[in-house]
Amino acid sequence: MSAADDLLDALGRLEIELSCADDGALTDGLAALARFRISAGAVSRAKAAELVRGRDLPDDVQEALIGGAATQAVEEVANAVERARLAHGERSTPPPRELTIARRVDHARIEGTVDLVDAEILEVAISTMADAAGLPVEMPYSERRAHALVGLARYYLQHQTDVPTGRLGRPHIVVLVDLETLEARTGGSATMASGTVISGDQARRLAEDANVTRVITRGRSEPLDVGRSTRSIPPAIAKAVIARDRHCRYRGCTAPPWACDVHHRRSWARGGPTAVHNLGLLCWHHHEHVHRRGADHLVTAPDGRWMLDLDAEAVAA
Repeated sequence: MSAADDLLDALGRLEIELSCADDGALTDGLAALARFRISAGAVSRAKAAELVRGRDLPDDVQEALIGGAATQAVEEVANAVERARLAHGERSTPPPRELTIARRVDHARIEGTVDLVDAEILEVAISTMADAAGLPVEMPYSERRAHALVGLARYYLQHQTDVPTGRLGRPHIVVLVDLETLEARTGGSATMASGTVISGDQARRLAEDANVTRVITRGRSEPLDVGRSTRSIPPAIAKAVIARDRHCRYRGCTAPPWACDVHHRRSWARGGPTAVHNLGLLCWHHHEHVHRRGADHLVTAPDGRWMLDLDAEAVAA
């Protein structure tokens, strides 16, 4: 009977599946497991898969790892095996770094592979951004992390001064939107440079952001105006708004100015002035929320905070 057969016989009902591994390469590790005669149920399939990573370690080390595995969590077993491998000069070849952004009809899926150190950096940065941006604590953990990841990208693009320029100048977002959609209260659609179709509400929110090139058309193909990539809000006015508001103006939110956009209370596309009295800070989360639910229903509470009241009369055009 082979070492693999010995192992499967010893583990019995565990039904360990090592179909992806090379039997010859596993012989020593499997033999060590078999010699230790693990009783059925003592080690799970996931733990066994981690233990096999130590197949090239000395027999006594393998047996010690197997002995400890019965009372350890899978993560603890994995860490113990990795420490033992490093102690004996073994190094794993990390998979190549990669990142893909797959666009769907109404969302995009991001998948990537980085090494463990880079993953730790990302973890700390995303958690810090989620806290610093003042995202609602009741928001699901995974949703907070998604907002925070985009927040990191926003912050870099808005605050980094030394970035490479291309044919269109500094990196920025390009949105193609027709004039009717830009002036509408709701509805409509627009197209981004990638070809992705977004809602009119998203386009109207982007029209207020810094470093967005607006290509305004009448209907499908007649260009009326191609705006330069510049801040819609002059710096002096933005500073005055920040000095007054100090944080996101939406009720209950205290997100700091660096995590906010300057929002036109009455839409600039429909004649709202770019003046301090018509402007206010909205954090990235609430800015999106307001445009998604209906920016025309944004009202000012007695304490000066903004909030959505869908039953209130829309702001005059």
